[in-house]
Amino acid sequence: MSKQILAARVKLPEQPSVLVVDDEKAVLLAARRLIRRYHPEWDVLQAQSVESAHELLNEQSPWVVIADKQMPGEGGAGLLASIEDSHPLVLRVMLTGDASPQAWLEGTASAHLTFAKPYDPEAIVSVLDRAARIHQLPIPLDVKLALGRLKQLPVVSSTFTRLSLELSKDEVSMDRVVDLVSEDQALTARLLQLANSAFFGFTTEAVSIRDAVIRLGSELIRAIVLALELFHPGRSSSSDSFQSNNFTLARGVAERALLLAKELGLGRKERDRVFIAGLLHNLGALVELELDSVHDDNHQEAMLGAYLLTLWGFKAEQVELVQNMRFPSASTDPDKALAALHLAWILEAAGVDGESLDRDFLQSQGLGLDEQANPILL
Repeated sequence: MSKQILAARVKLPEQPSVLVVDDEKAVLLAARRLIRRYHPEWDVLQAQSVESAHELLNEQSPWVVIADKQMPGEGGAGLLASIEDSHPLVLRVMLTGDASPQAWLEGTASAHLTFAKPYDPEAIVSVLDRAARIHQLPIPLDVKLALGRLKQLPVVSSTFTRLSLELSKDEVSMDRVVDLVSEDQALTARLLQLANSAFFGFTTEAVSIRDAVIRLGSELIRAIVLALELFHPGRSSSSDSFQSNNFTLARGVAERALLLAKELGLGRKERDRVFIAGLLHNLGALVELELDSVHDDNHQEAMLGAYLLTLWGFKAEQVELVQNMRFPSASTDPDKALAALHLAWILEAAGVDGESLDRDFLQSQGLGLDEQANPILL
């Protein structure tokens, strides 16, 4: 089926709605109360069986489907896998009573997000917030449809080999693991996502790669690396080359932005956010590679990166840095962190003579382009 025909057959209701699928009536009632309390503008649909869920989905297209993995019949995983094709715009969430790392990894095969039962109410509220933010991103419909089916980002294969070797040692060097993880954007994003996931009960934010690695530990990191490797066996050499070049640019932007953030007097937490945004700023290019639709469009690349990071549960302020660093005038809350990223991207990627340079914004945040006054620009 062509993308045009598929797009035409997908309903895109403006009214937000969520379908909760669980065979326990008490869980359904609790979910309804929770959503109506924090998001009264959302319609709440409910089903106590997978069959009932399919019937509802034949008639409606909710923005979010939350399903219990242990449902009778094909189970929640089977339901989510089926709607991946029939309703690719739906944000798919799995609930499970198994809180092991393996359960989380199994959930990634059909769900965007996985939460342990009993779930943290804030996690469910956050899912609806993410869905609303995704709905507002200016991405063409056919691209959103393809993104909805995208399970994993490509990962540079050599990183897997070196990480697996390090993680198999009796005495694992966490410093070495941090260095290796930092070389790969997709793995960086996944580990940061998991380190901040309510699924494992984390209540404080991990804002740096080191924080994520120390928090998760070698065993969980090894499991994630293995799963990603199984999902993406044998990438081509041209794909590896593209990803490596893309990472070289990302690392350059991140390091330059970090230096600028220090010059602007930003604190540790903000500097970490700046570095992570720089490292992940061109994730959209990897998505375009996976979709076989690489084109030189900075705006779309930024939107694709923002889409994926939002889908994975990154906080709005982190996503907005990635989304707006190329075009800071689009931000509703421009600040020095955004200025550091914009100038770093200009210097490393776009060039100071390009149309993307926002001189007025940079000057308003205390950053000029005078190399003598600001040797960090050299």
